[in-house]
Amino acid sequence: MDIAAVAEAGALLLATKGGEVVAGEAGRTAWSGFLRLARAVRTRFDGDSEAVRTLERAQDEPQDPARVEQLAALLFSYSSSDPGFRAELASLIDEAQSDPVGRVAVNISGNAHVNKVAAFSAAIHGNVTF
Repeated sequence: MDIAAVAEAGALLLATKGGEVVAGEAGRTAWSGFLRLARAVRTRFDGDSEAVRTLERAQDEPQDPARVEQLAALLFSYSSSDPGFRAELASLIDEAQSDPVGRVAVNISGNAHVNKVAAFSAAIHGNVTF
């Protein structure tokens, strides 16, 4: 997975799953893959108050594409300058996508611009059009 794909997938997972965890019953239903991803990102952002605010804003407003894009740009920057963080982030995203409790598939390619994120509670076979 290239750096841009890692950053976009990480931002989408952190923003959308963050809202689900916060909305859950005191985190009891929290998705374990998300928690490991969030912990790794928060640890890497430690000491950078603007980065932490960017993460929190994306989690507070996951429906706002600008917030998610800002988080993706930040993850891209951190991943570009730290190959170890990029590898950890990619591994956690792969793990999250194979987690049977919270399966999420994020495919981004080319000059993709993400405008909407949708979550479905059932398996979808075929195309989805909005």
